Amino acid sequence: MINISELYKKGSDRYYTRLNKARNSKAPTSWHLSGFGTCMISRYLKRKGLISPDQPIDLRLRGVFHLGNILEELFVNCLTEESKEGEYEIKTQGRVEDKLLGISGYYDAKLINAKTKEEHIVECKSKQSKAFWYMTKQNQGANHHHKLQLWGYLFLDKVKEGSIFYISKDDLCTLEYGVFRNDLNLKTEFMNELKVLNYCLENDMVPPLPVVGSWQEKYCDCHDLCKEFHEKEPSLFEADVKEILKDNEYLNYEV
Repeated sequence: MINISELYKKGSDRYYTRLNKARNSKAPTSWHLSGFGTCMISRYLKRKGLISPDQPIDLRLRGVFHLGNILEELFVNCLTEESKEGEYEIKTQGRVEDKLLGISGYYDAKLINAKTKEEHIVECKSKQSKAFWYMTKQNQGANHHHKLQLWGYLFLDKVKEGSIFYISKDDLCTLEYGVFRNDLNLKTEFMNELKVLNYCLENDMVPPLPVVGSWQEKYCDCHDLCKEFHEKEPSLFEADVKEILKDNEYLNYEV
């Protein structure tokens, strides 16, 4: 009898390896908005070219990410279909950037009201159903790093409001949460993180390690390397960060 499980495992390894090779493996030349709120050291090391941007992602996990991309593509296709009714114009994968600040990214979709011309940026995120329903029952709201990411899009594109739209991978249930450009708490956190990242880049200093036990530590894709670089290279600690942020000129940007 044919061992389908073995064929699937071999085929999936080859398929996800091919997907990996198709990705741009060059070191990023700006801080990607999709990374805000996550481990700063891993982003610093990738920006400096000290480790590969794809380092190291398990092939099975790459498949999980790919499934999420398929659901996000489905979401965008559905919005595009609805836009044919004429109430909204839709723009997808719009690039935003600020070369002076050194940040860039691509939002999933922007809806433009055909009558008022008001704009609304939407980011789609997929979750496995257990996490999706836990988030709902606990009334947690959107994940904080997702709010920081979306705030960055709103800030750079000068759009007043946006939504984070969650899809449950197992049952396609949905949730949405609003984010606003005039949220001063998000602005402060975003700009403080950006200040630290740019300071590290300019001074060849490794950013501080994530808080022990935090999800940033748990889900960092190269935590062992982060600890290694923090131990052997000139690095920042919490006290250093407080000193750097005493005078953060980025907070003067209007929102």
